[in-house]
Amino acid sequence: MQTINSPFLLGLMQGATIIGSVEFIFVISAALMFTFLLRRNWYLVIFLSVLSAGGIVLNYVLKILFQRARPGEMTYIELFGYSFELASYSFPSGHTMRTVLLFAFLIYLSFLLTKNYWVRFVSFVAALVIILSVAASRVIVGAHYPSDILAAVAASIVWAGVCWYFISDDFRHKRKGFNPKDTEASQQLEEEQKERQSYL
Repeated sequence: MQTINSPFLLGLMQGATIIGSVEFIFVISAALMFTFLLRRNWYLVIFLSVLSAGGIVLNYVLKILFQRARPGEMTYIELFGYSFELASYSFPSGHTMRTVLLFAFLIYLSFLLTKNYWVRFVSFVAALVIILSVAASRVIVGAHYPSDILAAVAASIVWAGVCWYFISDDFRHKRKGFNPKDTEASQQLEEEQKERQSYL
């Protein structure tokens, strides 16, 4: 762990790193998924499922490919207080990837829920602060190298973009040759978006 003279700062960083833990991300994701299922919003169920599951697989594959040792002693996977005999490699940061993917989804969700500029802006800034805090905490507590964090952010953004491209209704229409000047097509897209939002 890096030397930190301020107990307050150390406490903040330790708290931030908990936000990116498997337990925290799982509870928030499960709550969202349960809500979407109750409201039968299959679009968001599929989106969150693919985004989350794919992110886990991508992170695991990258760790196995690079097998980069952590700055400190090698640690093992921990889940809800249980340790598993599976080496936890450093590259890329799992905490950071989980946090970026979840809060990127929450930003997207806020844009679906409201058209109010300030609500969207505050949601974006709040999510960004949390992401940066978790990312910084992983370096400060000595769990990762800075390059692990940068790679995690980059991989998460790419994966989120891929999910958005293939799942988002807007992009789905564009890939089918959707013309925004086509009044009938525009009305159909608007009705689909309103129906989707009505389930939220």
